[in-house]
Order: sequence, then structure tokens, then C-alpha cells
Amino acid sequence: MILESNAVLSLIRPELFLVVLDPGLREFKAYARRFMDFADGLIVRDSPAGTWLEGLSSRPVFEQRLGEPLPEGLFLLIRNRLFTATHPPTT
Repeated sequence: MILESNAVLSLIRPELFLVVLDPGLREFKAYARRFMDFADGLIVRDSPAGTWLEGLSSRPVFEQRLGEPLPEGLFLLIRNRLFTATHPPTT
């Protein structure tokens, strides 16, 4: 299940929590900022990650431009978090 809401974080701890950021908007809602440290990773869209992200979170940052495939690091994070732990490989 994919949810687009920070409010649910006050009720449950998701298996994977990614924050999608728009570098054109450097201001974040105070409510959203509260949950940045819970994020497993940050996804930056349509603009290279800049120094404005420094100090925002200690989480990994992935650049994924619209229409492009997932960066390998993001793909591996998703695969490892959602599939490896719950569905170990069979031998």
C-alpha cells in the first residue's frame, strides 16, 4: 500500500518511508519537517540535490528526474526493505 500522507506516521510505522522533495520549494510545512528523521530516504525531483539539503536529514538522497528510471541505489533500498526481509530468497 502506498500512502501520500505524513499524518499516518503518527499512527503507524511504515515498512518504508520516502520523502519526495521539490527543490523549487525550499520551505517545508512544520508538520512535514517533524517526520524527516523517520524517512528512509529523500527523493529529489527535477533538479540536482543542492547544499540546501544539508542539515535537513542524515538520510540518503536520491535524484530521480521525472520520466527516468529509478536510480540504482533507490531501487536497491526499496527491494531490500520490502522484499528481502519479508520474502527471503529460496535456494
